[in-house]
Amino acid sequence: GEDVPGLPRFPGMMRVEYRQVIVGDLLETEVEYVVEGSLEPVHDHFRRVFDEEGWNVADLQVFQGERTFFVVKDDREALVELESRGPLVEVEIELTEPVPDTAGTITEP
Repeated sequence: GEDVPGLPRFPGMMRVEYRQVIVGDLLETEVEYVVEGSLEPVHDHFRRVFDEEGWNVADLQVFQGERTFFVVKDDREALVELESRGPLVEVEIELTEPVPDTAGTITEP
């Protein structure tokens, strides 16, 4: 499936969840990925993506091994959570942005 524009997944990650809904005049997209391995390379990947794609890290929280980034780019906001779960690394992205003018019917796969 497609990645969230401007927030490409870590190489080898498998998408396990995808949901898109319109709430008022906002489009909310939730995506979840998993990959085997350690958290550090995934963390480094997203820090690089934020820099290369022009995202501003507005907040970073680290709690019990989970790293949560709140990033902003223009009128788009995203919460990016990275967490190690045993042999897997889980990444959850929650993106909120204005509904595009060309939005048609949005369905959940």
